[in-house]
Amino acid sequence: LSPSCDNSLIAMPGNKVGHLQLIDLQNADSSPLNITAHDSSLSIIQLNVQGSKVATASTKGTLIRVFDTANGNIITELRRGSQPANIFCVNFNSDSSLICVASDHGTIHIFSLSQGTKNKQLNNSLAAVSFLPKY
Repeated sequence: LSPSCDNSLIAMPGNKVGHLQLIDLQNADSSPLNITAHDSSLSIIQLNVQGSKVATASTKGTLIRVFDTANGNIITELRRGSQPANIFCVNFNSDSSLICVASDHGTIHIFSLSQGTKNKQLNNSLAAVSFLPKY
């Protein structure tokens, strides 16, 4: 459920595996917007505060996809990793310029939605800093 009073939406799994359904509560007569989000079942659905974007992850946990709630178009696809993982949490920051993803691999990924070029893997020297636990 979107917390925005300007864009009242419910996002929920659709009728088919990997599909997402968006229901506009302000226009009860309109049909739900159906989005083919992933090939496998959805594990996470998260609306941003404004209700303008929705992020999804599947049970594979390798990709996070962000969609525009107005038309269902994909905004971006973010790779969390190549190995399957259980995604525990996906959250947007207050202005939806960043998205944070936490998984059972003991990792947290922060992606830029406004500047995709900032989404790079840490080099080995940064990943080996002493305050990070070894997994």
